[in-house]
Order: sequence, then structure tokens, then C-alpha cells
Amino acid sequence: MAAASSKGDVSIWDLRKLTKVESFQIPSNGESNLIPVATRLSFCPMGKNLAVGTSNDQVYLCPVKDLSRPFTLATTSSVNGEISGLLWGVNAQSLIITNNHDRSIKFWGLPSKDA
Repeated sequence: MAAASSKGDVSIWDLRKLTKVESFQIPSNGESNLIPVATRLSFCPMGKNLAVGTSNDQVYLCPVKDLSRPFTLATTSSVNGEISGLLWGVNAQSLIITNNHDRSIKFWGLPSKDA
């Protein structure tokens, strides 16, 4: 299970053992004094990656086994600045779809495994 706090933490929990397995702090983009928080979390269907949409208009891709290395996938540049929806594409290997409160929908290509 993935969970996020109002302090900007994202954590993965093992529900079989009721223990926190991994966690990371969402980085600040330096544009305001507000702490960015996760507004949407979504595991890929295989469960190997976690996509994190944030209040500061960022999308992160995190390997579940090492959340300490989040990859900034995108900055959406929406008018509202907050990711309100996040889904994996059909094959979950090349596409993430986001939407914002300004009613925009964006499609983000994922980096290839060869890169």
C-alpha cells in the first residue's frame, strides 16, 4: 500500500507485516515556501513502480524497491498547479496520463529501458 502525508512524505507499507518498507520526501521546486504534497498515487499494474502526482505540478516515477531515487517525469504547467488524477496507460510501460483541476488532460511518455 502507498500512503502520503501532509508533510510531503510518500511511504510504501507491507500490509502483511504492518511495517513501513520505504519512504521519500517530495522535493521542493524552490518556487514557494509551501511543502509539496502528493495529491495522487498510482502503482503500475506490475507493482514495480509508483507514479506520484503532486501539489506543485510535478509527476514523479519511483521504483518501489528504492523510493529514495524518484525520477521527475514531468512538470505539467497547468493553470491550477495540482495533479488531480493520474493513471497508467494500457501497457503501463510507456505512458502515464494526468489531469488537473483546470480540466486539462496530458499524456506523458515514460523513458525507455534502453535510456
